[in-house]
Amino acid sequence: MQKLPSNQVIYHEISGAGDRTVVLIHGLASSQNEWKFVAPQLQSAGYRILKLDLLGHGYSYHPPGRCAYSAVSAYQALEDLLCSFNFDTPVALVGHSFGAHLAMRFTLSHPDQVHALVLIDPYLCFDQLLPPARLIFAWPALPAFFYSRLPRPLLWASLWLDNLRLGPVNPHLALPLNEITSMVNDYLRCSPNVVYFLRSAADLSRQSPALKPPVRLIWGKRDRTLSTRSFKEFAAKLAGCTSKTVDAGHYPHQTNPQEVSAFILEFLAQ
Repeated sequence: MQKLPSNQVIYHEISGAGDRTVVLIHGLASSQNEWKFVAPQLQSAGYRILKLDLLGHGYSYHPPGRCAYSAVSAYQALEDLLCSFNFDTPVALVGHSFGAHLAMRFTLSHPDQVHALVLIDPYLCFDQLLPPARLIFAWPALPAFFYSRLPRPLLWASLWLDNLRLGPVNPHLALPLNEITSMVNDYLRCSPNVVYFLRSAADLSRQSPALKPPVRLIWGKRDRTLSTRSFKEFAAKLAGCTSKTVDAGHYPHQTNPQEVSAFILEFLAQ
């Protein structure tokens, strides 16, 4: 990857004037829009909010060629940005899915710069994916090929059908139609090569006991992407980890933002 200044690689926005910073890190094939329901509530509670688009996502730099798309590259770009701020006090990291993976990695490398870690349906390792997703991403060249050629209506329909499966269980679990459209826009804005991030990510569940800051684990008990059993096993490995389950799918912070925001604020207040 061409070496660029960190503020050119990772697009980011800062809002709020508080002296306590919360960094929000989205998941794969998404963007900082993922936090549009949670961020205002954290900011209203007096926190300064840093939102960003990961490498290859949203308005951030999209390196040419798939060789630049590894979990190491994604992490390095994030680390360069966060270290460039030289925060006066340690920050709180809130990460979802693959974003949670990167948040863990930063915390392991810079424990003195993080005072609290919130993981929402975290991606820990490739084997954590449920069988359908594991089959799709086992050969990332295949989804990357189709990703770049998938028509918008077909992509929207596939997300709508997957979302529909949650509706009959509880209508509140399903994303509203405008959120599905927002997700489609994020999918189409990111590089198709971001699918290579998952296969190349190290298994952080083995390193989890080394996490020093307090950890709160939040997950949707109807997650259809990652194994919920893995969340329970992961929480059991962490001394002092507190966990909360939400009646939701893989995106509890988007379908249940009030509940998830309350869990985050209660944890940070401690």
